[in-house]
Amino acid sequence: MPKKGKKKAAKWQRWMPVYGAVALICVACLMFLAKRGQPVDVVETMAALETPLPTVEHMTPDPTATPVPTPIPTEAPTPEPAAAPTPVTITITAAGDCTLGGSVHQDTYMRFKRVVQSYGYDYFFANVRAIFQADDLTVLNLEGPLTDVGSGRKGSYVFKGDPDYVNIMTGSSVELCNVANNHSQDFGTEGLTRTAEILEAAGIGCCGYTKVFRTEIKGVRISALGYLEWEIDKQKIVEAVQAERPNCDILIVNMHWGREKHYEPVKEQKAYGYAIIDAGADLIIGTHPHVYGGVEKYMGKYIVYSLGNFCFGGNANPTDKRALMFRQAFVVSPEGEVSDGGVDIIPCSVSSEAKKNDYRPTVMSFADGTKLLGLVAKYSNFSDGGFVWLPGSYPEQAGLLNNGVIS
Repeated sequence: MPKKGKKKAAKWQRWMPVYGAVALICVACLMFLAKRGQPVDVVETMAALETPLPTVEHMTPDPTATPVPTPIPTEAPTPEPAAAPTPVTITITAAGDCTLGGSVHQDTYMRFKRVVQSYGYDYFFANVRAIFQADDLTVLNLEGPLTDVGSGRKGSYVFKGDPDYVNIMTGSSVELCNVANNHSQDFGTEGLTRTAEILEAAGIGCCGYTKVFRTEIKGVRISALGYLEWEIDKQKIVEAVQAERPNCDILIVNMHWGREKHYEPVKEQKAYGYAIIDAGADLIIGTHPHVYGGVEKYMGKYIVYSLGNFCFGGNANPTDKRALMFRQAFVVSPEGEVSDGGVDIIPCSVSSEAKKNDYRPTVMSFADGTKLLGLVAKYSNFSDGGFVWLPGSYPEQAGLLNNGVIS
């Protein structure tokens, strides 16, 4: 062996124990780590001892790392189908003659004024306000102007109320007044015109003579007309009803007609009523006799011949204080077809006191109301068999009576 080779062999033999010790130490370290439950790749570990760690700036992403999944686009939620149109119910309440004031040639004007000053506007309809608030449209016959202009005509019964009396109605959910009656022009056309202005400025509708009331409630178009029977020919009313019919879904006609103190409708009322229904009206509301009257169902429509007085300042103590409110529900289909949803005939008194007129219309007790409904039936005609008495649906459900329920 060359001399140089012998030196290398001798050198290797001298360092071999050192290399062996290093190897043993590495194996011992690996075994220690394995005992602690750490999986170790011996080859990688040995390589790591010989390979310097790369610097941070030279590190690159591991191509074997689990890729972040690409979000899968989701479909937009399907919109819910629109709900099918449903029928709409419109409830209309009608009450009778209201003289908010009195005769300027008698004490009744000042008597009513003193009550206003003592108790305020909300006093008068306190006992029926909840009924008015529960409907969609409340209709009254305003028997006498609310005016501060015009000259009063001659006579014993010349009615007038102060303009601020409109607050009696606005505070109790009255939405419409008919002014076609025999006292509306007690202070001339000037007083009538002023009345219409006052009503409409307060947000209350007005109908009568040539004035047509139109409104829309819950998407339903409603029109109202008003006439004084003996001042207009029947055919002219028929033509007016036919002309207004295309403009509305529900058509109300207010008729001031008949004879005072007569409970039973007279021939002229029936003739006018049938012609008006045939022309296209859905409901006729009758006033003027100052007493209650009958109700007739004709061609599926109601003719209310007389509601009697209601809040009536024209008489300090009427001999007959009995009165009616008439309430009807109209059901309007999505196609615009109108059907009868039922009626309530609500027996009332014009006063909450028996011996005088305190101008506070009040629903009757069970006993008195039952008697009055029986009397109304005597003057009513329901030959088609379609009429149903529904007063029991009124006070019990509304919770307005403590003294009994009409049923």
